[in-house]
Amino acid sequence: MDYKKAWTLIGGLSNPSKMPWYSWSTPAHRCITGSKLRLVKGSTCGDCYALKGFYPFPVVQKALERRFTAISDPLFEDAFVLVLTKLYERGKKTYTYKGKKTKENRFRWHDSGDLASFEHLTKINNIAMRTPFLRHWLPTREAGILRQWTGPFADNLNVRFSAPMVGALLNATVLDVSQSTVGRDKDKNLHQCVAPKQGNQCKNCSACWTPSIRTVNYKLH
Repeated sequence: MDYKKAWTLIGGLSNPSKMPWYSWSTPAHRCITGSKLRLVKGSTCGDCYALKGFYPFPVVQKALERRFTAISDPLFEDAFVLVLTKLYERGKKTYTYKGKKTKENRFRWHDSGDLASFEHLTKINNIAMRTPFLRHWLPTREAGILRQWTGPFADNLNVRFSAPMVGALLNATVLDVSQSTVGRDKDKNLHQCVAPKQGNQCKNCSACWTPSIRTVNYKLH
C-alpha cells in the first residue's frame, strides 16, 4: 500500500488550529455516550462544539463518515501507521519538551467523535504501539468500552476520560486512567488548560498527552 491509498483508506487526517499536530475525527452524532449527554442539561456535551462551526458542512460530514466507516476495514491499522510514519518523517516542526527541542510528535484522537467499539480502542492501542516515536492522546467518555480493557495501554498512549458533567470531578481510580474536567477553573489541585491564555493553542503545553498529570481542567466553551 502506498501513502496515497493509505491516506484515502483512513479518510485523511484533520489539523485543528488549537492542536500542535494532526488529529483524526469521526461524526459527533455517532458518539454512543455523547449522543445521550447532549440531551442532558449541564452535561459537557450539551453544547457540543463538533456540531457547530464548520463541522455541520456537508463536505466535512461526508469526510467524517468516511473515517467512521474506515474503522472496520481490515487494513485500517496498517494504513494509519503508514500515514503517521510518513508525516512524522517529513515533519520539520519542533516544540519544547522537558526543556529540549523535540520534533513535533503529539497526535490527538477524536477532535470530533469518540470510541465506537472495543475493537476501535484495540486498533488505536495497536497503532500507538507501532508508532513509538509519537505521543498519542485519546480523550473519551466511553466508560463502558474502557471497562472492557484488561491489559496496559501502550506506553505512548494517554487515555484521558472526560467527565460527563460540567463541574464534576470523578474518582480517579474508577477507570485507572487520567481524566479531564470542565468548569473547575478555580480548583488549584487540577492542571488548568493554558490554551485560553495563548491564543487558544496548545503550543509547548503537553499536559493532555502526559499520564502523570492526572486531571486537566478546561474552561467551558
